[in-house]
Amino acid sequence: MTTPQRPSGPLVWIHTGTVAAPGAVVEYAARLRGLHPEITVLLTGPEASPVALPDGVLSAPVPPDKDREVRAFLDTWRPDIGLWTECDLRAELLTMAHDRRIPLILADARTARPDPRPWRWRKGTARGLMARFAHILPGDDAAQVLMKRIAGDVPVSPSAGFIEEGPAPLPCSDSDRDSLSLTIAGRPVWLAAGLVPSELDAVQHAVRTGLQRSHRLLTIIAPDMAGTGAEMADTLRAAGWDIALRSLGEEPDRETQIYIADSDGEMGLWYRLSPIAYIGGTLSGETERHPFEAAALGSAIIHGPNVRAHRQAYSRLAASGATRLVRNAPEFGAAVEALLASDVAAAMAQSAWRVATTGAELTDRLNDLILTALEDRGVL
Repeated sequence: MTTPQRPSGPLVWIHTGTVAAPGAVVEYAARLRGLHPEITVLLTGPEASPVALPDGVLSAPVPPDKDREVRAFLDTWRPDIGLWTECDLRAELLTMAHDRRIPLILADARTARPDPRPWRWRKGTARGLMARFAHILPGDDAAQVLMKRIAGDVPVSPSAGFIEEGPAPLPCSDSDRDSLSLTIAGRPVWLAAGLVPSELDAVQHAVRTGLQRSHRLLTIIAPDMAGTGAEMADTLRAAGWDIALRSLGEEPDRETQIYIADSDGEMGLWYRLSPIAYIGGTLSGETERHPFEAAALGSAIIHGPNVRAHRQAYSRLAASGATRLVRNAPEFGAAVEALLASDVAAAMAQSAWRVATTGAELTDRLNDLILTALEDRGVL
């Protein structure tokens, strides 16, 4: 396979210690290029990239940590700045990059914890290599302790959060939000986001259970696929539910039990209106939205067991108490009923928001450091 050549313009080099392009790092690279499309991002790691790369993001194997190979790599790519997302201390690569005055940043993208054990017999070497970094940004307090143990007197910043894979907050129309908020004022609301038809029976069970707790409960269903809303509405009407369909211009009135929100591009609106969100497809395994969509906009999260695509995000949310796992329709109904207690849902939503926004804080900080360094070098 032909090795990609260095394009003209500024080049940001991101090195990971496990794989060349974990999803969170690829997403960060794409967002960085969204700020300045003239930037090229080069990803390196010991393995081939497991995900497709967006335009302007390239991948190359990390060179063996030997003088000739490292020299050839740096001569070829001539990076303007390096971001290392793990404590993967490659002596020759770090030293030669530092000698070439390439600014280096170490951040923890949660692909691994820094492990001091390989360096116990040569702590001076480890500390010398850590000194090559202009900025050391541990992911959390535990990582900060470990990095300080390795770095010795080298300054380590307070815990800065992790580079998280997850979409940017979804937009919504403020006027639509204000109007619908007035329409449904005082009613408890929950959302089935990205619902697939095979999960409709489980949702109906949850609606029945929820109505036993609150007879004014409004359920919003945002179908996963465009064009399925009318069919869902027909199925639900046949089952005896009072339905309103957004694609027909209808809004929920006082009698509406289920509102089919089948308009395109409005998921951000439904999350903002709903303090509780079920992530569609996680019971059936047919599809899966990213849970940070809901978490970043103030929803407590209900989900099924099929979370393979975003397992890491769900693990962090679960550890913070921001989610309820359900495996079947009875558990689904019990979860909706329990979360209709506003204090329970509010506490979960706050935890979810903290998890979802931690990565955003680090992203902003990295953007500032990288763009400032590129400006200082006169390449941006």
